[in-house]
Order: sequence, then C-alpha cells, then structure tokens
Amino acid sequence: QVGSTGQSGAQVDGNSSLVLRPLVKEQHGVWECTATNQVASVRTATSVHVLGTSPHAVTNVSVLPLLLAANISWEPGFDGGYFQRFSVWYTPLAKHPHRAHHDWVSLSVPVGAQHLLVQNLQPDTSYQFSVLAQNKLGSGPFSQIVTSVPRGKRGFPVTTVPPEPPAMTMRVFLSPPQALTANETVRGVLLQWEPPAQFSVALSGYALELRQDKGGWEVLDRSIPGTNTQVLVPGLIK
Repeated sequence: QVGSTGQSGAQVDGNSSLVLRPLVKEQHGVWECTATNQVASVRTATSVHVLGTSPHAVTNVSVLPLLLAANISWEPGFDGGYFQRFSVWYTPLAKHPHRAHHDWVSLSVPVGAQHLLVQNLQPDTSYQFSVLAQNKLGSGPFSQIVTSVPRGKRGFPVTTVPPEPPAMTMRVFLSPPQALTANETVRGVLLQWEPPAQFSVALSGYALELRQDKGGWEVLDRSIPGTNTQVLVPGLIK
C-alpha cells in the first residue's frame, strides 16, 4: 500500500491476485504491484475504495490570516461512501497553563464548501484551527492542527462591542434541545443536538452540565453560542 508504514493485512493468492480479507477502513488508498526480473522492473497501481465507513481526515489544511479574522481551507478526504459535512474547530492558545481545555468553538461549514471565514478574532492572539468531517456513520479523525495569528489594526485601538441586551425582559420558557447524541473521537466526546422545537425569542446560548452516577450537576461550559449545535468535550468518557 502506497504511503503505508504499518502492517497492511494483504495477501497474494496463487493467481497473483491481491486479497484483502477482512477489508478495513485503513486499506483504502492506492496499492502498487511491482514485477522484477534481471532485465527490468514493471509497476502498476490501482485504487481501493472502502465503502461503509466514517469519513477520512481532510488534508492540506491552510489558514490565511485576515483583519481580525482567518480563512480556513482544506481538501476533503474520502467520504466513506456517504454524504459528508464539515465543521471548523478553533480555540485561542492558553496564556495560562492552568486554563481549562474545554473552550474549543465549532462552526458548521455550508454544504459543498471547502473553506470557511472565521470572524471576530482577537488581534495578537495565537489561534489553533482543525477541521472535522462527519457522515451518517459518525465522525472521522480531526485534521492536523494549524496555528495562526489574525492581523490587527495597526495604530487603532481594538474595542469589543458588548452584546445587545435581550429584546424582552420577561421570563421566557423554552422547550429543551432535541436529539442529543454523543460520539467518541480521539480527542474527546462530540455532543450534537437539534435546537428546541419551540421558543419565542432568539436563543442566547446553551449551558453544558455534567454529573457522574447520582452525584450533583457540575457546569462545564455556560457560554456555548446559540447558533452552535455541537461541542467537543476533551477527556470525557462516554
């Protein structure tokens, strides 16, 4: 297998045919056969597509730093035989070693796009970016992490505009989020949900709470944007 460094599990039968049994996701890719004698060597290659798997990782992730923003682009990996969608994950690098590590933010990518503009970043701050592919069978591996620093306005102070207060001050009761699912990934547990079925005002955000067995509830994150429908919780055991 071209580019593989481990055991492939492939065999060659008596008819000089390549046999892959059982067929696994890692055997997807280009396979090459070489025939050699005293006169010459001849090579031929073929592609093996393994269907019915979660997506493969995206490749060639690049980050173009812009004014208080960054444009993330990538090349999709094989989709496993199903429609795949992407999300961009980013976080500022921790300036303090004791800072919590559950502050990754995810943004959904429009269908068919291979890039996403991430806005409202802070200047002079290093950010880490990664891309995740998902299909009906689950999540693929995260892409390599790319670090970048957005450009700031030289000579102009950067001000943060506080969020607008809610349009209504009356107490509003919302139905709970729907279809909550949890999928284990190599970097933690990915929680996904659907917005509440009924709400009379725009959602201001979600809070994530955790409890073990019959213990008390513990707040992990109370600042999940209302536009998000997924969050990664590193180190959590499903």
